[in-house]
Amino acid sequence: ILKLDKLYNFFNFSHLVADIEGSEFFLLKGAKQLIKKNSPNLAISAYHFPKDIYRLLGLIYYYSKNYKFFLRNYSNHCEGTVLYAIRKYR
Repeated sequence: ILKLDKLYNFFNFSHLVADIEGSEFFLLKGAKQLIKKNSPNLAISAYHFPKDIYRLLGLIYYYSKNYKFFLRNYSNHCEGTVLYAIRKYR
């Protein structure tokens, strides 16, 4: 397993999109430094577990206060719910 923080030294991420079947929280934990230093725009699926929205939003906000948060649902059910974290400024 490779943390995204290890790749941060080699690549400049401006966007991060993830729908990885319930492992989004762990992805964000492995991208801590990337989020803190670079504040990439994020689009993270938030429907696999009941507390996903709160856990994901809380973790991103803990890493960086440089985000505006939006929630969008693309279906008639909870599937397709995406948490957007858009950086406020550079």
